[in-house]
Amino acid sequence: MQNLGRTGLGTGKTSYLIQIVEQEMSKGIKPNEIIYSSFTKAAANEARDRAITRFGGSREDYPYFNTQHSICYHLLGLEHGQVLSRRKLREFGMVHHYDFSNNHEERLDTRYQEAMLQTTADYFEFFVQFAYENMYSFEEAFHKFIRQTDVPDAFSKRALHRYIELREAYKQENKLWDFSDMILGTLQKGLIPEGIKVLILDEAQDMSRLLWALSKMWMKKVERVYLAGDPLQTLYFWSGADPELFLDFKAEEHILRTSYRLTNQTKDYAEKIISKTKYPFPEFNSSGREGVLCRNSFESIDWHSVANAFLLMRTRWLISKVAEEFRYRGIPYASERGRQCPLFSSEGGAFYTLLRLLEGENILTENLLDLIQHVRKPYIEHGAKASIKRMENYEFRLKQLPDIGFTKEFIDSLTWSGFTDILSMNFEPEDKSYLFRVYKKYGRKAFEGEPQLTLTTIHGAKGRERNNVFVFPDMTRRVWDAFLKSKDTEALVYYVACTRARNNLTILLPSELYSYPLPRI
Repeated sequence: MQNLGRTGLGTGKTSYLIQIVEQEMSKGIKPNEIIYSSFTKAAANEARDRAITRFGGSREDYPYFNTQHSICYHLLGLEHGQVLSRRKLREFGMVHHYDFSNNHEERLDTRYQEAMLQTTADYFEFFVQFAYENMYSFEEAFHKFIRQTDVPDAFSKRALHRYIELREAYKQENKLWDFSDMILGTLQKGLIPEGIKVLILDEAQDMSRLLWALSKMWMKKVERVYLAGDPLQTLYFWSGADPELFLDFKAEEHILRTSYRLTNQTKDYAEKIISKTKYPFPEFNSSGREGVLCRNSFESIDWHSVANAFLLMRTRWLISKVAEEFRYRGIPYASERGRQCPLFSSEGGAFYTLLRLLEGENILTENLLDLIQHVRKPYIEHGAKASIKRMENYEFRLKQLPDIGFTKEFIDSLTWSGFTDILSMNFEPEDKSYLFRVYKKYGRKAFEGEPQLTLTTIHGAKGRERNNVFVFPDMTRRVWDAFLKSKDTEALVYYVACTRARNNLTILLPSELYSYPLPRI
């Protein structure tokens, strides 16, 4: 039996799928006999964690609650050093004189995004993934790619052929696998985890043709299949996502028609966004709750008082700009894309450990691990860092620190006026100043609590929600150019952004030359 669930926004899709897991387990199916795969690692991890909360066990008991790429990685018996990571790609570039930008993460759920392409080599690499994910021939991929992508002048068939030839030789020589190789290799070998009886595929609207091919191969080898998705939440067109493949799949259908997330105001606003596209707006009920929908400028928001909030932006470059402003103002925040906030880094942990020592607190060995990464000479003896790393988790008082390698200069410098001198030169002065400003405004609670304001891309917030959501309509020139070519695609991106709000949605006024034309409020 195959069951296809078409779901809307905040309709409890994950809860519904966990109920399916519960039903299967009540029939005697074990967690390690279920593949629960979602397009992103975050979504798969959320499902796994919910299952653990409901049914008990550990992560090891749910080995196939993961992305399809990660499952294939393990089926093929690969190790981290065999993956064509961004670091490996840059090494390849250094050998063959290709310049890759340095703004991508190295995880198994991360693929290229067109908006982040900067160099000609970035475009070459994106083309390779584009062709594989869509299962195109070179000629078909090339003609489609140049029609939908504003390629640089140096992007040509001849140069592209040369890049692919050198890339394949480098992979063969170093026995490396890229993301598409993992899927193709699993397909060619007909691999599926042993004993799997149930296949659950979430966010199916974002699967590429290559992932659909893998999924259909797995479907033939299991007893039951469940798919879930929402065509209006298709975000990954650039990697081959095609919601029609999901809609055309023949199966028993169950539609979730009540959104537990959206207020009446947010639902109405979301419908305005979709009304400008070719897509029909789905019939579903909002939560019935009333919320606040408003438009405001970035400067007018009291960011110090914001809680349980997303600040959503189209690209990482925009996140970097906002993060710089927040550091200048001394506002606590977390950043999921781009540079990490000093408050939640090892630098912030070292700073906080020194604050606690100043206030006379005892600290644990685990607290010292962040500190010793940033202690400069002559405040710690030679060999002390290695010794501390081998220690069990003891509790220390300040007067005991000389016994484990901290010097008299360390004790003497531990004053309110001079304690940051202890920290090494690689601890940026701007970061020290930021942490001081945060401490003066918020005290220790800023270092101890969960971040209340998270900066992330719209893609990064997919499948998640916050009580308060702020949406920046700003775009870079490259995203604007892509928007002009495919307005419906970009509408879905901002539809997803605005529907992350559980209570209050604020549309920020544009601050850049290019911005998405969100509906008036």
